[in-house]
Amino acid sequence: MIDMQEAAAEFIDQFGGADEAEIVKFATDVEVMQAFTSNKDLLHTAIITNADIGAWTALYDGVWQAVDDTASRVKDRKAVIVMTDGVDVGPDGNQMSSKEISDVIDYANDSGIPIFTIGVGNFDTAVLEQMAEDTGGQFYKSDTLDNLRTIYRQLAELLFENQYILDYD
Repeated sequence: MIDMQEAAAEFIDQFGGADEAEIVKFATDVEVMQAFTSNKDLLHTAIITNADIGAWTALYDGVWQAVDDTASRVKDRKAVIVMTDGVDVGPDGNQMSSKEISDVIDYANDSGIPIFTIGVGNFDTAVLEQMAEDTGGQFYKSDTLDNLRTIYRQLAELLFENQYILDYD
């Protein structure tokens, strides 16, 4: 957990002055820990703050919340980054979320928001690949802190540095 928080904080450190992020944590419940801001200190605090949101995983509801909040932004560049094991499960072993993966993918596509997924721990590759590939994002596998740092550096380069807007008639 500390490694994940440390790598996410380093990602935030790569933001430019106008870049904004929101921190959403999910388990049994979904909680916006920090609404969109460019204040890196607030984002760092949200990353390290433990949330009392339960023990199960409502993955699709958490990603839906992130897509929904991101869709309302007026910024040109929008993306959702999800770090998870890719398992949506409740206490009975069934899906915890009220949303389905297809709902999340359709909503992200309708909103023009790619989902970038990072698999950590013993993760469900198929779910994370589908969510990323079907929305125009990318799937990454992380098994070490150094690997996670590399992934976040690649994401920062992709999302912050190599962006172009072409306008033509």
